[in-house]
Amino acid sequence: MADKATIRPVAWADYPAIQALLRQARWPQRSLAGWDWVWQQNPARQALLAQHEATESDTVTAPLGWVIVNEGDGDKPIVGYLGNIQQQFYLHDPTPGPTNATGWHTLATCTSYYVDPAWRAKSIGLMRPFFLQKGISAAFSTTANAHSATVYELYKAQALHDPGYRQTVLWLGDETRLCRKGLRKSLLPLLGATLLERCRPLIAQIAKPLGYALRLLRPLLGATPPRLAYGGDVKLCAITEVDSRFDSLWQKMIARPGLWLDRRAATWRWRLQDPDQQGQLALYAAINQQNQLDGYLVLARYTCKTNLQPRAYLLDFVLDPTLPTNMGAATSAALLHAAVADCRQHSLVVLEAQRFSHASDLFRYPHGGYLRSMAQTHTSSHYLRLLKPAGNATTGLQAATSHGWSITAIEGDFWYGLTAFGQEVSPSVAPLEMRSGD
Repeated sequence: MADKATIRPVAWADYPAIQALLRQARWPQRSLAGWDWVWQQNPARQALLAQHEATESDTVTAPLGWVIVNEGDGDKPIVGYLGNIQQQFYLHDPTPGPTNATGWHTLATCTSYYVDPAWRAKSIGLMRPFFLQKGISAAFSTTANAHSATVYELYKAQALHDPGYRQTVLWLGDETRLCRKGLRKSLLPLLGATLLERCRPLIAQIAKPLGYALRLLRPLLGATPPRLAYGGDVKLCAITEVDSRFDSLWQKMIARPGLWLDRRAATWRWRLQDPDQQGQLALYAAINQQNQLDGYLVLARYTCKTNLQPRAYLLDFVLDPTLPTNMGAATSAALLHAAVADCRQHSLVVLEAQRFSHASDLFRYPHGGYLRSMAQTHTSSHYLRLLKPAGNATTGLQAATSHGWSITAIEGDFWYGLTAFGQEVSPSVAPLEMRSGD
């Protein structure tokens, strides 16, 4: 191998080579329509590009990411990739004086950081342009692992410490399917694969009463939301129903000091139209008798055949911060029960929440879930580096991100990586014209 490589920004025409690289790593891949959704339709990136056009300033850019290009011989033109996704946040900074940073800030999160093993010596340099990019207030990652942590620390990114980042919360979903899978796993060593397959109908019949019994015992076993009376209605929302009520709740959110990811109605409509997750995403809203939102959650259903049990991932969980304690607890419980019922309806074994900080609304009230510590090898650490926003107003951002940042799974790149969960996504999902540049 010729040890000659260069690092440059991603071009739209790099799509096939990047997909081949991620396929080599057995990582999730997006369709070309998914690329268009992540970058061309991304409201945060559109805002950055509009700012660049309005000011004609070289200090505002919005790269898709960076690649390591093999300049020597070989059949792999791209041997490393780091995606770059822009997200808009609103900072309510209570700090008085000239360092106050209240207002909109663009943060960048990296995604799909992978370098071919034969070129790992170049991996440190691939992270450099991510932390040196202009026009953003901070760069961060919510999916750093034990292998990449050293690279983030080399570039002076600070680890964000919250017990929630090393935990996952589980609720039981479809009890019958769980029993069926448990029976099959227990009987496999005794019967063998061939005989076990013949016994599939019998196992399914045995699992039904076991699943029903498990459902009755769930309040005693845990892993189920508390039962509290909610006076409103919890409904599954279509995209057209994501309306001004979400904007009203957003205004209540940002009235509190903190750093808040953009959750306005228009941004949610964009998120829910992710072409690589059609049929997988669900938004449940708690609507009170005044037809206003008391809260909502978003989940993603995953039924693909991997070594994981079919499950739903809780991606976001928002409650009206002005609700009285009893109403907040009832709203939280009602939303979680709706999510568990969705799992049962779609034959998903568990509902899982990970990467939720303990400052998030999920932990404001008893959630009834089973709290499990993640193995160190599977833990995703959170790293952030402030990049001196305009006026060097870093004090408010530093305070907001160091203590009590209400992170859920939609901050960072967890959402964007949940496509086919490691399976190949065909570019033919929604073919788009290849662009020569961006």
